[in-house]
Amino acid sequence: MAKKNTNTVTINGTEHNYDDLNDTQKVFLSDVVDLERKIASAQAHLRQVQIGHQACLSMLTTSLDNNEEKTAN
Repeated sequence: MAKKNTNTVTINGTEHNYDDLNDTQKVFLSDVVDLERKIASAQAHLRQVQIGHQACLSMLTTSLDNNEEKTAN
C-alpha cells in the first residue's frame, strides 16, 4: 500500500493538514511565515546596529580620554 504524504503545519500547538486550509488561510499562513522571516532578519540587523553603536561610542570615549590626557600634560 502506498503511503500518502501529507503536508502538515502546526499552528498554536495544533497540527493542521495544509491541503485542508482554505485559500484565505493559506495566504495568512504564507504571511505569517514571511513575517517571521522578516522579524528574524530585523532582530539580526538590530544586533549589528547595536554592536556598531557600542563600537563607535567606545572609540569616541577613547578619543576624548586621549584628548584629556594630552591637555593635562
